[in-house]
Amino acid sequence: MKNRQQDSVQSILNKKSQSTDLESLILSSPTDIGVRRNLGRNGARFGPQAIMNQFLKLNNHLPYDSINLEEVSETIQELEDFAKAQVNGANKI
Repeated sequence: MKNRQQDSVQSILNKKSQSTDLESLILSSPTDIGVRRNLGRNGARFGPQAIMNQFLKLNNHLPYDSINLEEVSETIQELEDFAKAQVNGANKI
C-alpha cells in the first residue's frame, strides 16, 4: 500500500531543500483584527489554516523541492499598535 503522506504536498512543506533551484513560499496572515476594524465578521483568522488543511491533502504534482510557510502578521502586535503592525507585516513581505 502506498504511503499517502509521502505523496501529498505535506511532505515538502517546510522541508529543508538541498538545492535552492525549486522552492516556493506561501504567506499567511492568521488574524482578523483588520477585518473587525472594518466592521467585517469575526473568524477570518481561521481562513489560512482551513485553506492549508485542504491544500496539504492534495497529491504532490508540483515541481518544487520544498514549500516554505511564513506568517506575516502578529495578532498581539496588531492589538497594541495596528499601524505599526501593518508596516512590520509589509516589511516581512
